[in-house]
Amino acid sequence: SFSLMQMGKIASALNIYQRKKKLFYISILTSPTTGGVT
Repeated sequence: SFSLMQMGKIASALNIYQRKKKLFYISILTSPTTGGVT
C-alpha cells in the first residue's frame, strides 16, 4: 500500500537525521504520527 511505500522513505530519512541530529530523530520516533510502526 501507499503507507508502506512511505515507510521506506521515512526510514531512509530517519537514517540521515539519526547521524546528524539524534535529538530530532528521537522526537520523531516518540511522536504519535509514526503510529507505533517501526
